Amino acid sequence: MKINRKYLLAVCGLGVLAMNIPVFAAAGQWSSSGNIIYYNDGNVGLGTSSPASKLDVRGSITLGTGLVNENNYLTLRGPNTPYGVNSNQGIKWKFSSAGEAEIRAYRGISWDTHMDFITNGSSNLNPQVRMQINGDGNVGIGMIGDNLSKRFMVRGQSEFRDYSTLNSGDSLVIMRAYYNTPNANSNLLVVGGTGASNWEKFIVKTNGNAYLDGKLTAKSIVVKSNAWADYVFEDGYQLKALKEVKDYITVNKHLPNIPSATEVKENGISVGEMQQKQMEKIEELTLYILQLDERINKLEQENSELQSKLTY
Repeated sequence: MKINRKYLLAVCGLGVLAMNIPVFAAAGQWSSSGNIIYYNDGNVGLGTSSPASKLDVRGSITLGTGLVNENNYLTLRGPNTPYGVNSNQGIKWKFSSAGEAEIRAYRGISWDTHMDFITNGSSNLNPQVRMQINGDGNVGIGMIGDNLSKRFMVRGQSEFRDYSTLNSGDSLVIMRAYYNTPNANSNLLVVGGTGASNWEKFIVKTNGNAYLDGKLTAKSIVVKSNAWADYVFEDGYQLKALKEVKDYITVNKHLPNIPSATEVKENGISVGEMQQKQMEKIEELTLYILQLDERINKLEQENSELQSKLTY
């Protein structure tokens, strides 16, 4: 059968037109300007027929080619005004039948920008800012805003430890910091070392008391005390007779008003209190020496007078 060439061309042309008509009919919202193609209105879906936003992609997205010196960015444009959190631009992760997480940035009152890290708690349906990096590079966990004035600030109980990267011979340092602890005997700061038991080597209590399990080396230590031993030199001070001191030592095997070896072993000593007691004994010794010196001088005087009488 002989086919008319003009008829064949007409059929092909109608076929092409027929194929193009649905495309342009359904995509009448698309426009082009030079190399730019844009969508006039509505939502675009990739992998979905019911897009929920301007661009809804059901699947993975790949940016860049992996070439050397290629810089690829996902840019979120923010407004010039308003300032602060009202200029938020962020990325959200939403989980089905669960909470969400977000990283967002916002501008300050000048060129400064701030970044928040937001998560949901297990019992709190409202996402909360957990960490912030402000425009000065200061990092805050549990605290944000104007109070974030130091390089790293934490509000709440904190613990720093590392079990996973230890090698043979390495030491382990664990530090815990507590905030708003319930009573004066609670730990405010704990620093520990190796070992599962008795690891607490340095403790600071909420009342200011500190505990150190080890040796302390320092160039200078200043101990402030409200009492000192100058009361020994007061007129009404009752200085024990040396015979009384001797009898006490014979029975108790330590000086009066000084703790015994057993007491020190069980309870330790207070540096400030012990300094005061030691100074008390030094000042008492000074009084004893002065008394002896007075007696010696008196005996020498009497001896000199006797010598003078014997000479005549």
